Amino acid sequence: MGKWRGPEEKLKIIQAIQTSGKSIGEACQEAGISRVTYYSWVKRAPNLELEELANKSRCPRKLQLIAGEIETAIVEAKMMYPHMRCKQLSNWLKRFRNVWVNPRTVLRVVERNQVHNLYLKRPKHDPRRFERSLPDKLWQMDIMYFYIAPRKCYLIPIIDDFSRFIASYAITDVQTSEAVLDVLKRGLAFRKPKAILTDQGIQFTNWHSTTPFERCLQAKGIEHILASPQHPETLGKLESFHRNLQRELLNTYDFRDLDEAKQLISRYIAHYNFAWPHMGINHFTPAEIYHLICQALFF
Repeated sequence: MGKWRGPEEKLKIIQAIQTSGKSIGEACQEAGISRVTYYSWVKRAPNLELEELANKSRCPRKLQLIAGEIETAIVEAKMMYPHMRCKQLSNWLKRFRNVWVNPRTVLRVVERNQVHNLYLKRPKHDPRRFERSLPDKLWQMDIMYFYIAPRKCYLIPIIDDFSRFIASYAITDVQTSEAVLDVLKRGLAFRKPKAILTDQGIQFTNWHSTTPFERCLQAKGIEHILASPQHPETLGKLESFHRNLQRELLNTYDFRDLDEAKQLISRYIAHYNFAWPHMGINHFTPAEIYHLICQALFF
């Protein structure tokens, strides 16, 4: 296969051969092309214009002729089902209209008839962010798991929605209602929130009875808010803490046993509460915001 040459290079070669004063064969040999190639270029561009020398496909362009009734059927189907894509429309036409067309033909027809933008997607909105105005107005509580081979262990933290302060937590090898209730009671021994947000895990709620967790909240007069199922963004602040803990500690260190995990995770949480400048709260630490140490600066 010969070397690919652009139209500018072809034009220069033709002009050099014609002005060389040598025979066509000798000039073509010096230029590195055959006489057949030279004459084909000259035949294609008798006026030596760049557009005529542009490389073009030798394959003939095949246009699929579409009968008027078939094109009408495609357009009507698109009008009826604007959300369908070309492949879906092609299959629908085969099944219900006995019209056999491929998806490319459907695409060409809907674009030619300007019916390809009938289905307008719902505009995306910025994610809605919420945050309570003061500490202890809302706590978030969830359970995350990690492995101490071969055991599965759990961290059960409570985070304050306003300050991101970890108000209580437990590291255990079970995720029972008793373990969750113990974490809640330890947090309530120091502060009392107005509401607690959890997911719909069986440790927190149950459709056929009241859990010990719910009975404790009712006795303390605390509102229980349930997150939407399959929507972890509702517990976003706690999920963010879990992600940081996973990336910075759990993925980089292999615990020998549960006692070592308790020691290192407790050290991490203490650092997070008292020495971590959090971007979400103007680079203050969660403890400063939770205890309103920087109240004059922040509000």
